[in-house]
Amino acid sequence: MLPGHVLCQGDNCRLIGVGAIAAAIVSGFCEDVAQPPTVILPPRNTAIAADLAARYATVTVCPDNQAVLNAADVVILCLRPQDAAALAGLTFRSDLVIVSAMAGGKRCAEPTLRL
Repeated sequence: MLPGHVLCQGDNCRLIGVGAIAAAIVSGFCEDVAQPPTVILPPRNTAIAADLAARYATVTVCPDNQAVLNAADVVILCLRPQDAAALAGLTFRSDLVIVSAMAGGKRCAEPTLRL
């Protein structure tokens, strides 16, 4: 079995979006894992972010989405399509690896990411 943090380069994991999908990913990376990765979350959905940080010693909460991106080599997007506007105005480095775990039913307009 692969370690839970195979998506996390250098044992670091950054997520944008803090809902059910992000919580499940973080739990999978950290729960009952001998060496869980360092996980950085944005403050959105403060109750879930605070709960994850309290449950797992390797989880911290950044002040905003840009701070998450600035610390990332790999970022997992865990947003609902209707919340994709949260990505607008953020700066994505050209070498940043982006993994989409965006949920949703209806297809909506995708934001243009400027690298």
